[in-house]
Amino acid sequence: MKPTVLVIEDDRAILAAIRDILEMEGYETHCSSNGKEALTYLDGGTRPCLILLDLMMPVMDGVEFRKIQERNPKISDIPIALMSADGNVDVKRFNIGAQECLRKPVDLMELLGTVKKYCGSPNEK
Repeated sequence: MKPTVLVIEDDRAILAAIRDILEMEGYETHCSSNGKEALTYLDGGTRPCLILLDLMMPVMDGVEFRKIQERNPKISDIPIALMSADGNVDVKRFNIGAQECLRKPVDLMELLGTVKKYCGSPNEK
């Protein structure tokens, strides 16, 4: 079974690019355009090895998603890589308790390195 990454991002172009890159590398991806969709997906029992989380989204933003995730013992330990163009992304990473932060535009090698750190290589699974 391929390692799964959950990508929560409202920008369709960014979402498609990240999905395509990860799938070309052999990872399974699930995409959600806001935190509410992502929580519904996680409630279905799927456990990704990593969540790539945008901060600013409609319906439910990344901060609200993270608050709910932290209160749910079934999903609270799934690592978060925060993705943001915000200049204070390091402070926001600390404030929401994310393990990693990726600045937008996301560097391809940094993205793949972060995913491999938490998910391993799909060829090793």
